[in-house]
Amino acid sequence: MSAVTQEVQQQVVDLKFNYVILDFTNLRRIHKVERMKNILRANGLLGAVLLGLSLLLTGCDKDDDKETTVLYGPETFIGEGAVRAWVKVTPDRKPVEIGVSMSKDVVPSLPNEMTVYTLGLPEGVELPPYNHVMLDWNPQGHPPMEYVLPHFDVHFYTVPVAEREAVVPGPQGHTPEFEEKYIPAGYVSGMEVVPNMGVHWMDGSSPELNGEVFTKTFIYGANNNKIIFYEPMLTLAYLQSLDPNRKDMQPVKQAPQVQQVGYHPGAYVIYNNTEENTFEIYLTDMKYREPVK
Repeated sequence: MSAVTQEVQQQVVDLKFNYVILDFTNLRRIHKVERMKNILRANGLLGAVLLGLSLLLTGCDKDDDKETTVLYGPETFIGEGAVRAWVKVTPDRKPVEIGVSMSKDVVPSLPNEMTVYTLGLPEGVELPPYNHVMLDWNPQGHPPMEYVLPHFDVHFYTVPVAEREAVVPGPQGHTPEFEEKYIPAGYVSGMEVVPNMGVHWMDGSSPELNGEVFTKTFIYGANNNKIIFYEPMLTLAYLQSLDPNRKDMQPVKQAPQVQQVGYHPGAYVIYNNTEENTFEIYLTDMKYREPVK
């Protein structure tokens, strides 16, 4: 396997975010079913048949799981654990989900300073428009005040690493046409560029922007009138509060149009995967969309 870009930058960045506050089966012929059950019951066989049916249905569920495959990118080690990007695909290589898997051993060994990790996608799979994932750990949070809690930023970038690294800080205006077409209604931004990231557009109806404590939110990222990332952002406390095997799915508000052809998320999921001893953050409900010509 050829080398995939892995970057671990350990630096404290003064992030000047200037946000605007900011079936079971459908049983037919019921009388025939009941008659069969009575016959089986009379012969002491009903329990065995039901057990067999249960095992059969369980086997079908497993076969359904095998219809998709999870492909992993290279691991990046953080303390005692590791993170890696992944893509779930169908047998014909159609993407279903894209995400990040974090072993739970990471949590007690997280660094004390802001740290950025660039995660390569798995080889041999096309998932337009995505190029790479950038995972940020912010132990002190960052401005504005709503976000000064320890949290993760999970950026799913649609541009190459070099283009992302060329993003320069400072104020940046976006055209009314760009905002109308490519930013969901109700999203707000302070139009300040975070270096090596972009301009962050926030959902103005998010609880933390309306007097509640920040737990999770979803961001659209842009640079020079171009969408360059999708970003679930979530606190460490929220992640650790999830019940075992809990999958918290949240809808993603949609922009009227997209700039890049490919699979765009209708929802994102934060998953406490107890069986694998991991936390999973991923985009799902993918819709294939093309730019309007």
